[in-house]
Amino acid sequence: MIDRAELRAAGFTTGVVLDDDQRRRLVALFDSLDLPADHEFVATCNDLPREQATAVHDEVLDIVGPSLARELPDLRPFLAGFISKGPATSTPTSFHQDLTYTDERNDRAVLLWIPLIDVDEQSGALAVVPGSHRWADGIRPAGADELPTEPLQDELEAAAVQLDLRAGEAVIYDPALVHGAGANRSAQARPAVAIALAPADAVLVHAHVLDGELVCHQLGDDHYRHHGVFDVPRGRPEIEAWTDAVTTDDLRRSTANATAATTPAGTPTTTAGSPAPATAARHALRDATLDHQLQQDGFVLVPLLDDDEVATLRAHYGTLHGWEGAGFEADLNNPDTDYRHTVSEVLSDALDDRITALFADHEPFLRLFLCKWSGEQSDLYLHRDWMYTDERLGHRTYVVWVALQDITDDTGRLQVLRGSHRFDPMLRGTNLNAEWVQSDDVRARLEAIDVPAGTAVVFDNQLVHASLPNTSGRPRLVTAIGMKERGADLVHFHRPDGGVAARYAVDGEFFLTVTPGQLLAGPPDSEPVEFVDVVEQQVSPTELRRHLAPPPRRPTRRWRPVRAGR
Repeated sequence: MIDRAELRAAGFTTGVVLDDDQRRRLVALFDSLDLPADHEFVATCNDLPREQATAVHDEVLDIVGPSLARELPDLRPFLAGFISKGPATSTPTSFHQDLTYTDERNDRAVLLWIPLIDVDEQSGALAVVPGSHRWADGIRPAGADELPTEPLQDELEAAAVQLDLRAGEAVIYDPALVHGAGANRSAQARPAVAIALAPADAVLVHAHVLDGELVCHQLGDDHYRHHGVFDVPRGRPEIEAWTDAVTTDDLRRSTANATAATTPAGTPTTTAGSPAPATAARHALRDATLDHQLQQDGFVLVPLLDDDEVATLRAHYGTLHGWEGAGFEADLNNPDTDYRHTVSEVLSDALDDRITALFADHEPFLRLFLCKWSGEQSDLYLHRDWMYTDERLGHRTYVVWVALQDITDDTGRLQVLRGSHRFDPMLRGTNLNAEWVQSDDVRARLEAIDVPAGTAVVFDNQLVHASLPNTSGRPRLVTAIGMKERGADLVHFHRPDGGVAARYAVDGEFFLTVTPGQLLAGPPDSEPVEFVDVVEQQVSPTELRRHLAPPPRRPTRRWRPVRAGR
């Protein structure tokens, strides 16, 4: 399912578009082109003879059409072909924006880039600058002597995020998004499918610089079947340009802001406007299969502890806390700081090495027990966790939620909204809660998870989740370990009231000594380092239903662990 909300917010999103059969057919079509083994860069829509380019356009759409109709039913394709970098080529693709294909005051095109092999730094993965589709409103024409992005390559590279993708997984992006690609240093060609789509009722346009003047033409849907994207549309009706062309100065101002956002914060500032756009999540788990599911769904189940280790941790809780309580009890709310420090030390000794081994360059920052005492009042409300690092800089944090008994049926199962970690980039913290999270449409789509004892649910802190009451007659115990990227600074966002939140620089000790209740009563005992305008995404019920996963079928799907390496 294409994440339209992420596409709007960041300018791109990813999703699996091709099945294995489609990919095989596309590979066979690409191989039939018989490109020279030493080709450096080929875009079939521009570089093949027109008759052959038209045939490729038609055959690509014949293969991919069913997926496009399913994933993007409100868009129509108007350009399709292959983009290939030959083996062991040494030339990267510089950062740039694609052409303007529609009058973007009313309609925006969408581009798909779908590699037919796995792509990473070695094979020339795509790199994108999140949010850059909103940097300038000007027209992006063909025929310019120099692209406006060309003088800004160093700054753009500093703000970019590399997208490692598996074969058949697409990047869906806005044409104004700044993007580039590394050189293909692998021993095989790196072919990718490229498809451009426009809204069903949108008029296609082409802008070109001719003799120093910006000229626009209206196009028919069949234009790019017979012409390259840089050709001047001879005989097509001219239309008035609705604005000027994008300039380097237009981009330079935003580039400076984006580059600054990648450096450590620390100087008090006052920021007007929206938070910096959300960036793509970096790989978190070492196992590629598990990490892919985590990034797509926002959670994944991983076997972690054996029965003896589970029993040992339960015994620690009994010794440190005792087996009496009521409702839902999280150590984060416990005012006894000596108890919280001791729990952190015990869980660190038991779990740090085991959990750190699951992750790629992450470290623990929070360790606690969560106990549901039996009773109807032990449910946990629908929410997203705090933003523990500044996600505007591309950081993410994760919870490793480890079941210390079988959690099924009436024991207070975790409920999750699959994919909701990618819905909007709003700040999260004290008094920072998005209204859409509490909607009936969200509740209807929650999935309850069965978790065997010793199994960990690894989930993104931005994932919408809740849990059912424990009515089993005995306590339901789990432990939760917070993981952040190694070296990433911890933060807490606090909104006293109104539309402005304060960002505080904190450390691990902060989460061992302060409770959420204390923060509701007043801000942290330190000076904020930044004030940020809070921009809450306003989502209509119709839009929410369109972008969220459909309601689960009944009976509720029961999630089982995905084992590493499968």
